[in-house]
Amino acid sequence: MSELLEGLLPWHVSSINELLAVYHAGALHPAIMICGQNHSGKRRFTSELASSLLCQAAVSDKPIDSAEHAQGDDTSAKRYCGKCQSCLLVQAQTHPDHYELTIPDGKKSIAIDSVREIQAKLQQTAQMQGSKVCCIWPADGLNDNSSNALLKLLEEPPSDTYFILMANSARQLLPTINSRCLKINLSMPTNEELRDWLASAYAGGQVDEAIRLSRGFPEKAAEVLGQNTEGASLETMVEAILSGSQSVSALTASLESVNFELFLDALVYRIHDSAIRERLSAGGVLDAPLLQEGLASGSPDRASQSGPLLGTPLRHALAMQSLVMRTRTSLRSNPNKKLFIESFVLNFRQISHESTG
Repeated sequence: MSELLEGLLPWHVSSINELLAVYHAGALHPAIMICGQNHSGKRRFTSELASSLLCQAAVSDKPIDSAEHAQGDDTSAKRYCGKCQSCLLVQAQTHPDHYELTIPDGKKSIAIDSVREIQAKLQQTAQMQGSKVCCIWPADGLNDNSSNALLKLLEEPPSDTYFILMANSARQLLPTINSRCLKINLSMPTNEELRDWLASAYAGGQVDEAIRLSRGFPEKAAEVLGQNTEGASLETMVEAILSGSQSVSALTASLESVNFELFLDALVYRIHDSAIRERLSAGGVLDAPLLQEGLASGSPDRASQSGPLLGTPLRHALAMQSLVMRTRTSLRSNPNKKLFIESFVLNFRQISHESTG
């Protein structure tokens, strides 16, 4: 499982090779925006790029073979040597020229003071006599003031400095910041690519279930597989809460044994797809974004996965979906996991009873 949780995703090999070729030619843009959906591999891609830009060795100018990377040959896959002093400091998260700008714990955005602090450090000479790299995550966590401060920094970047911004969509940022960044849109894998990657560590049956539950998002599929090796299947838990086949106490106990966040993701995807099918079966018309987010994101055989939700009125399905999303948002702020899960199960069951009453 560990080989699936880190390292560049194989279908992103060509993109990073192209960036590093430009870098070694001395023409890499100082600000790079990595765009991709959640669980698409943005952090992996950024980590690989930052490590390669900071590596002191000269081996990183040799592009790797994507087939070797897909087979898990981690040594040949790296663009950075992993052995020089710079690489060792990056691994220890103590590299003096590697900066991260992110939302502090307990805060809702990246403050202007954080940008100014980074700006002061970047104006100094690189301590390792190489490049300086500043990773910004999430880039849409910048507020108006910090965005304007970053804009000034991008307009006149310090020498030998690279900014790597990560965002779900470039549209979430100021147009003026967008215009000063080289945009890299990370591709999603084909079903075959994703299945081959997951199958390197898991059996085919498990892989197919994980792809369905994750809607094809690679990192989420890897998490689902990891969870399913520890205990009850997420699919079984989804079926249990939708069918009402278990008591509240029994279901709560079962949900305590799994990754509750992954369970909520799997549940909301099932509800979302079922709501779409209910609308279609009633002769309704869906707008393009909703259809694309729902049916188009799953595998073709997902039409048979509605299960107990089939026939649930649309307004109740949407109420279920809203409850799941609210629960997911407040998940980390509730220290008592058992009471939190039990409350969710009770509220969900109440909506279910209303839909059949």
